[in-house]
Amino acid sequence: MTAKQSIIATLALAAVAMLFYPLIKDPPQSGSYTLSIAEDILQSDDQNFAKIMAPRRFKFPEDHGPHLDYRTEWWYFTGNIGTTNGDRYGYEFTVFRQASSKDKKKTISQWETNQTYMAHLTLTDATNKKFYSDERFSRGALGLAHATASPFSAQVGDWAASGSLVSACSGCLELSIQAAGDDFAIDLDLKSLKPVVYQGDRGFSQKGESVGNASHYYSLTRLETVGEITINGASKPVTGLSWMDHEWSTSALGDKLVGWDWVSLQFEDGWELMYYQLRTKEGTASQTSEGTLVSREGISQRLMTEQVRFIPTRTWTSQMTGIDYPVEWTLEIPDRSLSLKIKPIIDNQEHGNVFRYWEGAVDVSGTDGTKRISGRGYLELVGYE
Repeated sequence: MTAKQSIIATLALAAVAMLFYPLIKDPPQSGSYTLSIAEDILQSDDQNFAKIMAPRRFKFPEDHGPHLDYRTEWWYFTGNIGTTNGDRYGYEFTVFRQASSKDKKKTISQWETNQTYMAHLTLTDATNKKFYSDERFSRGALGLAHATASPFSAQVGDWAASGSLVSACSGCLELSIQAAGDDFAIDLDLKSLKPVVYQGDRGFSQKGESVGNASHYYSLTRLETVGEITINGASKPVTGLSWMDHEWSTSALGDKLVGWDWVSLQFEDGWELMYYQLRTKEGTASQTSEGTLVSREGISQRLMTEQVRFIPTRTWTSQMTGIDYPVEWTLEIPDRSLSLKIKPIIDNQEHGNVFRYWEGAVDVSGTDGTKRISGRGYLELVGYE
């Protein structure tokens, strides 16, 4: 990595709590742009943006849309889906927004914008042990990329998640996702089965020791999912469950942190669990690591670092990069007598685009007291390079 790339990667990791630092070079689509994405990031000044200092009152549909006073934002979807004959798949679709300055420059050029967008798309084929990934970059100008609240839309090129509120529960969405890479595509309809879950302290998620190292963060933890996936021109109908995260910030991660391990789990008995472990330079878990347990009725319980044991049990080494990823874990909540084992549906779910990180579909099994439980979910491993 060049010195310039290292500077950009470090800057973006500090500014983005969910991996916006892949924007380290011009993508092929940006050849006609007058200012590179890398220069957008280098010219950014966090002091121009609002800082997240305390909990706030959320309002929908407005808060499903963009928050342009803050530097970074993402809309994140993952899901475990399958066919009636037992074929198993996982998918991820994420739209990232990053601003180079708080205020848009006054210019006569329709290409000028202070907003950069990136999208990630993956599909895991467990039956054939294949992992597909792709990404897109664009500027928030001329309709090339955008995010809106009502109707809800997060779009980069022809990759889009779009929909509207459902009156059945607070903040619930009914939406569709369409995106296609060279060899694969997803076309899915999602509908919230539970109300919004506010992560952290009423949606205020502290991610560092300093004031302002925080984000606003909420989730839709159980979305009924139907549609179809396409691989190498062959389409299959699928059903399953998805998860949505929406988070925005200006400088989320503290300077002592180097990465994170994040997991979202959906259990067959109707519960969900999210936990993220922020890793320090010494390899220990930050005290700002935390999570949430969500009941069948949608009632959430905050989980603090001292309540959870999140321990890797097996690593997988990428043949492409040589990076060792901890792909199997145990998660325990002793006060609840909850003990879980988390395993990937295939080991190789490493993103192979501008930057490397591991994110993939997992199975979970274990005990909740004396009861056996099982489910599915997603695991994200960042900062192991």
